[in-house]
Amino acid sequence: MTKGLIIKEPWVSLIVEGKKTWELRKTKTSIRGKIALLQGGFIRGYANLVDCIGPIPLERLREASHLHQVPIERFTEGYSYKYAWKLINVESVDPPEKYD
Repeated sequence: MTKGLIIKEPWVSLIVEGKKTWELRKTKTSIRGKIALLQGGFIRGYANLVDCIGPIPLERLREASHLHQVPIERFTEGYSYKYAWKLINVESVDPPEKYD
């Protein structure tokens, strides 16, 4: 069984379009390997989760905006999404598949 990661819009679309390779999260993960990218009850794609970087200082998050696509102005004191889950080899599922 493949593990899945629930990701909201617009982030999941940016990932499956190849524009976002870091998914920012509040916690670290030790999971590695192929995962499903889930949104709204559907599998939107698959990716290999190859690394978890962090906690990342705010300045580095600002510098890496091209990797995670989060607007720089969100990175203020107290910002809690400081772990980057690094995704590679993304495969889009089109049309998206329903999952249980």
